[in-house]
Amino acid sequence: MQASILKTVGDTYMGIGEYSKAVNFFARAGTLYVKRLAQIAAKRLQRTKASRSRYKQVENFSRLLSSWNRSATPGLNNSETTIPIH
Repeated sequence: MQASILKTVGDTYMGIGEYSKAVNFFARAGTLYVKRLAQIAAKRLQRTKASRSRYKQVENFSRLLSSWNRSATPGLNNSETTIPIH
């Protein structure tokens, strides 16, 4: 918010021909914009890493279940095995 106010003041100075004052306000606004963008990027990176970690956990759990199902029910994956129905 402060950055947009500084930019507006810079625009105003620019409009009345006070270019050196405008540049100072633009520079201050630019610094604040860059800081804010860096914060946003850091949060997005953090969320991406957390999502990747959760995906790996689900993937590992899925593999564990798959291997457990194969070892817990031998022969079920064999197409020659018949299951009696009572």
